[in-house]
Amino acid sequence: MKSMYFSTLLFLGATALALSSCSSKSKDEPQKPPTVVPQPTPGEPKLLDQLKGTWLLSNVVVSPEEVVVDGKKLKVADHIFHLPLLGGIATPGQVVIDAKEATFTGLAEPKTAVLKMQIDAEGKLTYLVPIGKVVKTETGIQVQIQVPNALLKTFKPGAGQGGSQGNPNAPKPTLSDSEKVLQALALGTEDLKITIDGKR
Repeated sequence: MKSMYFSTLLFLGATALALSSCSSKSKDEPQKPPTVVPQPTPGEPKLLDQLKGTWLLSNVVVSPEEVVVDGKKLKVADHIFHLPLLGGIATPGQVVIDAKEATFTGLAEPKTAVLKMQIDAEGKLTYLVPIGKVVKTETGIQVQIQVPNALLKTFKPGAGQGGSQGNPNAPKPTLSDSEKVLQALALGTEDLKITIDGKR
């Protein structure tokens, strides 16, 4: 009988010690901070509503900055917007953003060449494929474009100039410096990255 009594006491004592140890350990462990979900500021317009309107563009920055063509360095920014790949707008002058599109036009007259990209509620741009975004800055907006190198590699030199497709004896098309710049980019491995600042 005494043996059962002492066994019961021993069991109760061990249980109390284990519970005390667990309680002490849980108190010593650092508590994880609660997850805070950012809430929109009351009355603050949605991002796309802030982006809508006409923006004057400047400060075009392109990476890679230069490529070597026929032994000479050419600035990519001086050529890339002359190509159909980016609308042939020569030099970006302004962008008009509405609920569905961002429409870019050039500085040169006549302003008939346009580059249209789809834009979503978060400012993400799509031009054949997702290609960048428009973000708000302290002074206006910034257009951020990234053309994947895989897309650059789909460039066909001299397309539309009566090239040699299907005729191996046809003369090779003469490429403009702008086409040669794009060809040099396609032969590389880097994506084409462009940022453009915009102000009202």
